[in-house]
Amino acid sequence: MVHISAGDLVRLEMRKGTTLGQLMAESVNKGNLLPDQLILDVLQKRFQVEEEAGIDKFLLDGFPRTVAQAVALEDIVDVQMALNLDLREEVLIDKCLGRRLCTKCGKNYNVADINLPPSGMRPAIRMPPLSPPPECERYLETRSDDNEGTIRRRLEVYKASAQPIENFYCQRGKLIDFEITGGIPQTLPVLMDVLGPAAGRLQYGCGNGNQKMKEAMA
Repeated sequence: MVHISAGDLVRLEMRKGTTLGQLMAESVNKGNLLPDQLILDVLQKRFQVEEEAGIDKFLLDGFPRTVAQAVALEDIVDVQMALNLDLREEVLIDKCLGRRLCTKCGKNYNVADINLPPSGMRPAIRMPPLSPPPECERYLETRSDDNEGTIRRRLEVYKASAQPIENFYCQRGKLIDFEITGGIPQTLPVLMDVLGPAAGRLQYGCGNGNQKMKEAMA
């Protein structure tokens, strides 16, 4: 299985300075979603490259973002599961503001230090920073669209489009919900416990993953 980040593909195209990349930059820097056909064209090219290498299983990250994209995706590949990762909005904003890219090694880091108490029915969240090694510190860059105004705009756009996509996969019995409450070392084992037997649970409807996650955390 190959991990394909739609956002990484878009940023690569933007860095190349191609005509397609310039069109993408106009939308991204305003906090808007890309036109469906632009992102589909980029993804389909990547699928073809992987399939030529004999790979036919993909983990898509950040796609689809609209129902139209979800419908188009089903015409290209067989979607087996949709994982909906949930995180409190104030944490999302801080994490986006804390993102850093090392222009030398290409790795992503995050300088945000999250430590939120419980709120109502929602659990506490502890997410230490993903700090870069000393040799990367002077090469760190912040993404041009990682400013608070653009982030909040992206969240509003996401909210408007996310529920229809959740409904789309829910109706097909393919949706798993998962609430993130910690960093990668804390989250990954619990997430794997949810996803391991997930195929057998999907047929029973939506929200199952969230309940199983709560049971695993208890």
